[in-house]
Amino acid sequence: MSLVPELLNPAGLLWLSLVPLLFVPYLLRQRPRRRTVPALFLFNGVEPAQRLHQFLGPMLKAALGVLALELLIVAGLRRRG
Repeated sequence: MSLVPELLNPAGLLWLSLVPLLFVPYLLRQRPRRRTVPALFLFNGVEPAQRLHQFLGPMLKAALGVLALELLIVAGLRRRG
């Protein structure tokens, strides 16, 4: 049994032609509205040490992740070569 006759099946072609219709609801969905919140409002009532941690925390995690990835790459290259 070859692949070509199965692709030429009229029922299969009909179902295949309906696949793009699955994207229509996605394209027509209502997009969430972005709201701007003043940064000072977020820090109101937060202690200075915690404020610094909230501000620098995500940047430090990203930097440590990149550093860990670089170390893994270097270790892999040393082991290989």
